[in-house]
Amino acid sequence: MTMFTFCILVLCFSSAFAQLRIVNGTDTHISLAPHQVSLQVAASGCTTAGTGYCHICGGSILNENWVLTAAHCVDGGSTSTMFIGAGFTTGQIRDETYTRYPIAQYIMYPTYNQGAGAFPNDVALIRLGTPINLSNSVHSSIELATTDYGNFHDVTCTISGWGLDSTGVIPNQLQSTTGIIDENCGQWSTNNYREAVHICIHNPSTGSCNGDSGGPMVCNGVLAGVTSWGASGCNTGYPSVYARVSTFNSWITTNMN
Repeated sequence: MTMFTFCILVLCFSSAFAQLRIVNGTDTHISLAPHQVSLQVAASGCTTAGTGYCHICGGSILNENWVLTAAHCVDGGSTSTMFIGAGFTTGQIRDETYTRYPIAQYIMYPTYNQGAGAFPNDVALIRLGTPINLSNSVHSSIELATTDYGNFHDVTCTISGWGLDSTGVIPNQLQSTTGIIDENCGQWSTNNYREAVHICIHNPSTGSCNGDSGGPMVCNGVLAGVTSWGASGCNTGYPSVYARVSTFNSWITTNMN
């Protein structure tokens, strides 16, 4: 077994952030993924005019007050400079005018990045300072996977995001693609993968990349994974690795309540 070099899938605008994008995905509309949001940070160099809002990660709407993302997306960040963008499809997201929600609080899983494997427990909750209006077609919550759904073995799932494409450019439109859940991920990544906290999706021609971190993997209509890490260079020959939502369901629900 050969271990592959891995990377977290965040776009990097400061030492605190890194991100990924869908490689060889297809254009989609936010109404087909109304749970999808963009985690952004106010920083210099985001727009041609100077300081603006840079997309760094994705996320998923759980209810009007809460968003789920990857812990590495918010680790070291400040609620005063991070925002959630929601309800848009096209346009350079760093410049587009749309609803932007302030972040009141984020809660990382208490043992994030502790223990065996690569980036274990890579989930975080974001509490919004202003509730999202869920009464329209471009904002919708998504149900969390539970242990009742099992491992989704060989299920075809959908991933989406504004992460870098194969040319290293942020897409102008929300991207999506599909893949098969690969429960043999350990054979690719040896000691980096832990089935208890990770879940893999594989499609040899497409996958997630920098800027997709924190975004959704939807299987059978529920949120089964949170984009976490993958092969260096976004090599689609290897699976994309996600935090296994069913493992963290109880923690997520408890903290939202």
